[in-house]
Amino acid sequence: IWGPLISGISILIVPKSVTLDPEKLIQKLDDYKIERLVLVPSLLRSILMCLELKKNRTLLKNLKLWVCSGETLTTSLAEEFFRYFPENEYKLCNFYGSTEIMGDVTFYIISGMQQLKNLLTVPIGAPVDNTIVYLLDPELRPVKTGDIGELFVYLLDPELRPVKTGDIGELFVSGLNLASGYVNNRDKEKFLENQLAIDPIFSKLYRTGDFARLQNDVLLYEGRTDSQVKIRGHRVDLSEVEKAVSGVEGVEKAVVLCYQPGEMNQALLAFVKSSALMNENQIENILRSKLTSYMVPQ
Repeated sequence: IWGPLISGISILIVPKSVTLDPEKLIQKLDDYKIERLVLVPSLLRSILMCLELKKNRTLLKNLKLWVCSGETLTTSLAEEFFRYFPENEYKLCNFYGSTEIMGDVTFYIISGMQQLKNLLTVPIGAPVDNTIVYLLDPELRPVKTGDIGELFVYLLDPELRPVKTGDIGELFVSGLNLASGYVNNRDKEKFLENQLAIDPIFSKLYRTGDFARLQNDVLLYEGRTDSQVKIRGHRVDLSEVEKAVSGVEGVEKAVVLCYQPGEMNQALLAFVKSSALMNENQIENILRSKLTSYMVPQ
């Protein structure tokens, strides 16, 4: 909210009932001639499907800048976007970040599909202004790229050493925008002492739990190091869902997986071994009373 307001830009906040209905949302965005929109990829997909059905190319013509965040943005979805919106005239952005680092810290702007040739997912890009990325030079010493500022992004190996360009490493962030930690010091291993710090300001590292690699000067997201996934923009721990399924009376064993993460048919799937007295509908009904709707597996 503060970003546009301190820049003198008007902001439209719509009720959840509208965001849940792509047709209503499209009409609202069109009526107010909205020029920029921040949304999760799953909502973008719903909007594009609705636009395709309407066959009205004048809808959302003012909305030139689309910002995706909160889920994996696939190249197939980007392709759908540019099938409807002309390349070089409209922009699709992919932002990366989390609550612990006060929002988005990297970005990638797409103006056409040529940028995504031979890629399966859209890059999470480069650090936002006032950031530094550390890699290793040929002598295995950290080298910096980008502008000096208030945020550092690191790609580290399991021993917390910077990885070489092109290698996959875990993504760490340091800077003034870091949270102090979790309530009651929960998950304290997420916030570590920064042995690479060149200034006391950057004495703390946040472990994102995400893998990434640097290719052609942009960061590529390479998945989670743990069992967390994003479902409809919400962070879901598969082990937590699995524990809930296993706790249902009559369930002997359960395994929960995320099917096709980031794709249109993305879904949480539960494989269950249960007694003959329990069927899948009964298990699902019980889970709906225990879990938030987006956490209930199929």
